[in-house]
Amino acid sequence: HAAELAQALALSLGDIDTACRRARRAGGRPVLTVAVIPSVAVCWLIPRLGDFRAIAPRLEVRIIYAIHGQPIDFRDVDLAVVFAESPPTFSGMVVTRFLPGLTVPVCAPHFGQPATPAEMLAAGLLHDTDAGGWRAWFDAVGVPEANVAGGPVFEDFNLLRAAALAGQGVALCPLAIVADDIGAGRLVQLSDTAIRAEFGYYIAAPADSAEQRAPAIEAFRAWLLSTAHGP
Repeated sequence: HAAELAQALALSLGDIDTACRRARRAGGRPVLTVAVIPSVAVCWLIPRLGDFRAIAPRLEVRIIYAIHGQPIDFRDVDLAVVFAESPPTFSGMVVTRFLPGLTVPVCAPHFGQPATPAEMLAAGLLHDTDAGGWRAWFDAVGVPEANVAGGPVFEDFNLLRAAALAGQGVALCPLAIVADDIGAGRLVQLSDTAIRAEFGYYIAAPADSAEQRAPAIEAFRAWLLSTAHGP
């Protein structure tokens, strides 16, 4: 897969100057509009976006939020990154699995690093939207009777992550999305037990885009996929 991605990326980048020249002749700078769910935008895409800009400096990338559960208007979006339980279906789009959705408990290193389910419960749980995630996790570790209802609820993953980074409790976070935080020592993984193995992050791109836009879309898609297989 890595070799295929590298080949696709090289071919797409080889065509990008042509696409840029065509767009300039048409009277404007090429703009690629990418809709990304907030967690991927903040934790994955933005920290890496400079690498793409370095290899495609003439392509202007416009990042907008894709809100989970709300439809995406692909008339205004060239490519999207979404989170779903199974590969989503979008008319006229090719959907590719990007990152796994495996979710584990994490906390800030200065929070005390509770090691057992009982210690995590006593330390305080942080919730993403509702307590459903923690109920599923305690079921997975064989403690279905645990009362997980207490603790603050955050309607946005980035708020949940900020609370965990601030040492306010234990949060369930997708391992791929907080991998940089764990690698840098900002967060600590507390258990190998994971939930949401069936979930994943997916890239949706047009199956047949206009000739002028196709190289830019494929270049960005191939580059984004390469970040998931990189070091």
